[in-house]
Amino acid sequence: GKSLLNFRKKERSAAPAVVQTARNTDTGYTVLDHYSPLMPQEMRLYDAMRESVPVIDAAIQKLVRLAGGFELQCRDKQAERLLRRFAGEVQVGPSSMGLDSFVSSYLDSLLTYGNAVGEMVLTGDRSGIAALYNAALEDIEIRQGDNPMQVELYCRDTAGSRPVEHPELVLFSALNPPPSKPTGVSILRGL
Repeated sequence: GKSLLNFRKKERSAAPAVVQTARNTDTGYTVLDHYSPLMPQEMRLYDAMRESVPVIDAAIQKLVRLAGGFELQCRDKQAERLLRRFAGEVQVGPSSMGLDSFVSSYLDSLLTYGNAVGEMVLTGDRSGIAALYNAALEDIEIRQGDNPMQVELYCRDTAGSRPVEHPELVLFSALNPPPSKPTGVSILRGL
């Protein structure tokens, strides 16, 4: 039978996978198709700090490396082999491979901006995981839900904001969120 961890290339669907947390820029107008709004001031500041102060960038990269190198274990040895194979071979974004790559990018975003969003991208026929995707935070709106214990994710695109259609496939983390706030705080905030 097929499962979500079905990653054998022969059995993958020919239908393209759809990433729901990526900005939809298909406007029909070539100039607008590549439009990307400015990042919030705080995010641009953190990017500039990492770029202009090499020790900040090196420290965050070191923290990410220290958190990496995990090992997956399972009581069922056959399942463990499949899990490890998946972890090593899963596509991450357009140009990376492996669960470690996904986790490193996710943690980098979490430390730098205080928030991170990732997604499991299913195959076109939804029979397995085609890839993992680290969403750009400027493409996501994080809102308080109907009650203080809920967080709702919205995708920004050229037409405005739309709710994430399948939130069960999306992972959101906030680093040290202030009381009653759904979003986190960057480790660079005090600088």
